[in-house]
Amino acid sequence: MLSVLIAVPYALLMQRTRQTGPGAGSQLGILHWLIVGLVLPGLDRMNPMVRSGQMPALRIFASGYGPVTMALFLAGHLVYGAVVGAVHDPDRQK
Repeated sequence: MLSVLIAVPYALLMQRTRQTGPGAGSQLGILHWLIVGLVLPGLDRMNPMVRSGQMPALRIFASGYGPVTMALFLAGHLVYGAVVGAVHDPDRQK
């Protein structure tokens, strides 16, 4: 459900800039990745399992889980943006 809600700002930005398609979506995916990557340490502080030591902290850009996770974290945002950009059609009749 959250993935659908996150697509709304993507669609609004694509409509506002009149850019659509996988490339435009991937650019928004990078912006999304930057914002979320910088917020992760704050989410770590709120997670009771991280605070109790039951789970390692994600840290900035998921760096707490190693370079592969960091790369997948970026790739996931790029793919998500590309898919949203590919399926978004601002001219479609309602």
